[in-house]
Amino acid sequence: MNYKLIKMNIHGDERGKLVSIEGGQNIPFEIKRVYYIFDTLPNQERGKHAHKELEQIIIAIDGACQFVLDDGKNREEIWLNRPDVGLYIGKNMWREMRNFSYGCKLMVLASTHYDEKEYIRNYDEFLRRINRLQEITRNINQYTKNYIDHDFENIMVEYRRKKVLEILNKYQPKNILEIGCGIQSIFDFYDNYEKFTVVEPSEQFCQMIKKSKNYNQKITVINDFLENKTEELKNEKFDFIILSSLLHEVVDPIKMLKCIKQLCNNTLIHINVPNAQSMHLLWAYKAGLIEKIGNLTEVAKHFQQHTTFTLESLTQMVNSVDFSILEKGSYFIKPFNHAKMAEIIKLGVIDKKLLDGLYKLTEFMPEMGAEIFVNCRSK
Repeated sequence: MNYKLIKMNIHGDERGKLVSIEGGQNIPFEIKRVYYIFDTLPNQERGKHAHKELEQIIIAIDGACQFVLDDGKNREEIWLNRPDVGLYIGKNMWREMRNFSYGCKLMVLASTHYDEKEYIRNYDEFLRRINRLQEITRNINQYTKNYIDHDFENIMVEYRRKKVLEILNKYQPKNILEIGCGIQSIFDFYDNYEKFTVVEPSEQFCQMIKKSKNYNQKITVINDFLENKTEELKNEKFDFIILSSLLHEVVDPIKMLKCIKQLCNNTLIHINVPNAQSMHLLWAYKAGLIEKIGNLTEVAKHFQQHTTFTLESLTQMVNSVDFSILEKGSYFIKPFNHAKMAEIIKLGVIDKKLLDGLYKLTEFMPEMGAEIFVNCRSK
């Protein structure tokens, strides 16, 4: 459960005792708001709400009371009755306060200013939110496992990265945001930056990239979804945003693009996604192996993809949120699906030289690559 008791250091002598409180030191967040509760009665209850993002520490500076904490699965009871002990309660925790002693006084330290939108005051709504978050976490964990385990996807990652690096080397950006990094961030391959930020929802991926020998103090890694951090990142003045192999996986790609737009100030955005009109899919359609071009394949479903894109539909979506297309195209002609590509590589039918040739082959088949891309700016 997302709570803990924090013991404060007491300083004192025969004159009395003192406890100091410092945001970011013995308090695990910067304090934005302080309030206190007094004139409480034993037969009254308070609380009965949760917070979406806010963190709190509650200290019983006089008297005692009981907290009931609930994470949607478990409920625990905690007594606060010492002025040198703080109860930390993280986000998405339902809390109820009861059994106040006469004259109980509570001081509350909060990580954000007051915002009614931060509150969840209905318990059923709280449970629905917890269930949604747990489903998202399960999906992210399964996606992480599928991504790591899939043989040919690792090869596609190399050629996807190759395309991103070509664009980075062309524009030479200094302040970069990478949204969704996978098992290895682009900062391992491009070092001509002054500041690099990664936003990645998979905790395992975040841990992996932080272990890189190229991880340094110029890099910030945020383990969260972009929509939760848009406000926080608005003033970062990114000159390049990488949205690589992600837009097709989000439930609402328009919402994602609108979040990105809020971060733009003459910013270049690179977007790449799988191509619904890739050569191997067109071939499979003509061979009668798939019923319709544009349907999600089994591999796509395996990687929790929600939307299919052609170069035309990607262009239309990007234009719909007022981005101007600078460049667009495709890369890597893939003759077969992932499973067959992995098999023929293991058999030695295709080697690295032929794979490189497939990457370059879009020169002659510009819209039939396995993946498509656009480079754009906000209008």
